[in-house]
Amino acid sequence: MAYWATPVARLVDAVSDLPALERLFWLYDDLERSRRSVASTGHMVEGSQGQKVMNPLLRHMQTQSAEIRQLEDRFGLSPRARLSLNVTLGEAAKSLADLNAPFLNSGGDDDDPRGDLDVVEGYVVDDVG
Repeated sequence: MAYWATPVARLVDAVSDLPALERLFWLYDDLERSRRSVASTGHMVEGSQGQKVMNPLLRHMQTQSAEIRQLEDRFGLSPRARLSLNVTLGEAAKSLADLNAPFLNSGGDDDDPRGDLDVVEGYVVDDVG
C-alpha cells in the first residue's frame, strides 16, 4: 500500500500497467515465501541419491529476483530508474509549460483566455454594457 502514496505511482496507467504491477507484487510474495522455505530447510538439501545438493529454490529465487529488478526499473522503484523517470518527467513538464504559456500570458483581467477574443466565429462581438 505504501507504493500508491509515492509520486512514481501517479505515473502508473491503471489499464495498461496494472497487470505488470500485479505481477511484480506476486513476485515479491513468491520470493518471500521461497526465502522462508530456504531458511527452514537450508541452502543444501538431500538429492535423489542421498548426496547434498544446492536447494533448488535458490535457483528459483535468482530467477525471480532478476524479473523483479526488471519490473522495479520499469516502475521507477530504484534510484537509477527514478533518475531516468525524472528526466522524462522534467521534459514533459517543460513541454506542458511551453504549451500553456500563450494562455498564461494572455493578459486581461479574466483568467479565461477566450474572453480576450474580439471575434467569435466570424462575427464581431459587440460590447454589451
